[in-house]
Order: sequence, then C-alpha cells, then structure tokens
Amino acid sequence: MNYWHIQLHPDNRNDFDKNKIQQILEIKQIIGLGEWEKGESQRKQFQDKMSIGDIVAVKNGNKPIALVRVLGKSYYENNTNEEFDWFCYRREIEILDIYKNEYNFTIPQPRGTLSICDNLETETSKVIINWYKKITMENLMNSIK
Repeated sequence: MNYWHIQLHPDNRNDFDKNKIQQILEIKQIIGLGEWEKGESQRKQFQDKMSIGDIVAVKNGNKPIALVRVLGKSYYENNTNEEFDWFCYRREIEILDIYKNEYNFTIPQPRGTLSICDNLETETSKVIINWYKKITMENLMNSIK
C-alpha cells in the first residue's frame, strides 16, 4: 500500500471550490486527473503506479479535504462535465474521512497535482500516515462498541 496526495482542480482554476471537490468525492466517488501539456508523468503514475488499496489525501494547496482509499483501476471517461467532474482519467474511491477543522493540521507540501509519498519520513508523509492511523483506530473502536 502506498500513500499519495492529490489536488482536484481544473488546470485553469486553482481556486476551485473545496465544497465542489467534496461533492465530487461524495456523489461520484472518484478521484482523477485531466489532460494538460506537462501532465504526462503524473498521468502515468495515476494510471500505472497507483494501486487498488492505496491511500490518498485529497487537498487544496496545503488544506486537507478528505482521505480516501482507491477501489478501482484507472479508466478513461469520455463523458465529463466541465463545470463539475471535468477530469477524464479516473479511479473509484471510498471516502475514509472528511477533514474537520478541529483536526487542525495542514499538508506540508502544498504544491503538485499528484505526488506519491516515496519517503515515509517526510513531514507530508507523516501527516497523511497519522491521519490514516487516526481514522483506522477510530473505526476499530467504533466497531468494538
């Protein structure tokens, strides 16, 4: 299992509303990437290196939005809605958690559309791993109750 972080916003709209991103996650249950001139290496990672079971922090800059688990293989969607789910490269996901303000943390690496946490000792990796551990522990405690 790998850890990743991704930003979901159209290339020309860095200020894409985080509520709309959360709606995409909840309604469509997908993450994805669009097509842009310099995005080939990130698309290859999304399609070939990301795996079912991987954990992905969805963020807007350094602000976390949700933590998700990848459920499906990458696929190409021809029928996109430019005002909502504009990205054609997709993966089905399960939402593990929606970020709450009381968590009071940020993602240290705010830049980049898609990044794998290759070095698990970086601050970004630690934040994502700790978020995943917290949610896993809460789910375990809730199932015991």
